[in-house]
Amino acid sequence: ALLQRRFFQVAPRVSEAKLVERPRGECPRMFTGDGVPSCTRMAGDARRNRAAAVGQGTHGRIVISKLRVPREEAVSLAEIAVYAAVCKELQRPLNFPGTQAGFHALYQSVDADLLARAIAWITTTPACANQAFNVTNGDVFVWEYVWPAIAEACGMTPGAPEPFALNSLLGRSAEWDAIRSKYGLVAPSLSEFVGLSLEYADYQMRHGMTEPGPPSIVSTVKLMQAGFTETMDTEAMFRKWFRVYRERGLLPSVG
Repeated sequence: ALLQRRFFQVAPRVSEAKLVERPRGECPRMFTGDGVPSCTRMAGDARRNRAAAVGQGTHGRIVISKLRVPREEAVSLAEIAVYAAVCKELQRPLNFPGTQAGFHALYQSVDADLLARAIAWITTTPACANQAFNVTNGDVFVWEYVWPAIAEACGMTPGAPEPFALNSLLGRSAEWDAIRSKYGLVAPSLSEFVGLSLEYADYQMRHGMTEPGPPSIVSTVKLMQAGFTETMDTEAMFRKWFRVYRERGLLPSVG
């Protein structure tokens, strides 16, 4: 109820002229298929799953990374995790599956633990009632610079961009099942693990596209001025959640 009364958007559309805060209803991608606002769903998911999230505006690129939220249009660490596990089993480097355009594009992200704390703070701070806030880690990132950290977290050698449609992994569920069996993983079946987000992951990494598109960088000044000033390094976020994947038996151990 609090979230419904004090609705905020994780990353509203950014105008060409300036960074803006926008009211409810102007960010259709922030709603899930069952009509539940993604930020509402994300708050519960973050507290239950302690997942990672990367965000996006209406015309920008937000990568929402969660441990596992089936049937939601969001980019999850699960897509990268499955792709990395398959590549590693084939003794291949971890090439970036998107294009050069996606490799060098500018993104923002938000760790879901940080997001959950922000949601809790916003919904219990009277001055935030009926306000819209952007929530991010506080930095920006480029896949080119975080990809080596992701590869290292998976115990792999980072590679260069080599276009690969992540959505095609759905046709390789037998390989994922073999990996689960070989390493005794508790991760679910491929379709359950990645939900419907593989195609969206391809979009975020600009698969099949030659242009990076306009950057979607949102301002968190309003949130900081209101009193919530917590930030997180995005590279550290990726390292953190791939470590969690290994600890929870969702990915093979490094080695």
